[in-house]
Amino acid sequence: MIWSIWNCPQDNLDFITNFKDFSLRNCLQSIQQIDIRVNNGWYGTYWGLPPAGVYVLWMDSVFVEPKVNYPPGQGPYQYSIPHPAGYWVRTFMFDTSIPDGRKQLMDFLDDVIAPHEYVLFWTVQPNASADYKPQEWASDSLIYGKNLFQSLESQGAQLVRSLETKGSVPYVVAYQKGGDVLVEEVASSVTDILNVYFSLPGNWDRENVASR
Repeated sequence: MIWSIWNCPQDNLDFITNFKDFSLRNCLQSIQQIDIRVNNGWYGTYWGLPPAGVYVLWMDSVFVEPKVNYPPGQGPYQYSIPHPAGYWVRTFMFDTSIPDGRKQLMDFLDDVIAPHEYVLFWTVQPNASADYKPQEWASDSLIYGKNLFQSLESQGAQLVRSLETKGSVPYVVAYQKGGDVLVEEVASSVTDILNVYFSLPGNWDRENVASR
């Protein structure tokens, strides 16, 4: 949507503040396709990658626009698993079934994402046997001095540690770094479907100037 704005007499350009609507369906991909939408625009996931792990949508604090995960050598940064077809995508993928993948995800959440930026974090499992290994997350403190539970709890998550006993079930959390938790849900069983919705105020990233 493009807006025409008059700011007389100063002739300054002001971006319109409005709300962006987010929705996410998270479940086993063998039951339904994960569905993530921002203002009804679809953001896809890749079947089978990672084999079990986490996807992250990373949004800036002004426009609340999902950032690009560039292929290696094609952008100013590249984090997580690149898309196997070399596409520019707006999701960041991490294999949490292995310690190195969890370390990459912790460093991304703790050190790359800046204060006031927004995070939408959800688990991904192609089928019921896929295990993203939450029962191993706490022990990463012995190797790295920190773990994923701590990274998320430091941002206000309250349900994530239940995964240590529940095991690999669908989980979702969204938050503003250094701010509030927007939504957090954990499934009761591996076959449950989570549907979450929230809205964020953000500036439109385009405008149209008319002259007389």
